[in-house]
Amino acid sequence: MTAKLDRRTFLAGTALAAAATLPRPARAQAKPVRIGLLTVKTGPLAQGGIQMEQGTIR
Repeated sequence: MTAKLDRRTFLAGTALAAAATLPRPARAQAKPVRIGLLTVKTGPLAQGGIQMEQGTIR
């Protein structure tokens, strides 16, 4: 089975591909995105967990 590709179909496909790559404005989120963070807060590794939490908040 062979398919013919005429000039009109080729140009339409090329224009569609070019239009798909054009930059579009980003849409803002309606509400903030919440991110969960699990850290160690007690024991010998607590200092690293506390610093990690402070680093993500700021």
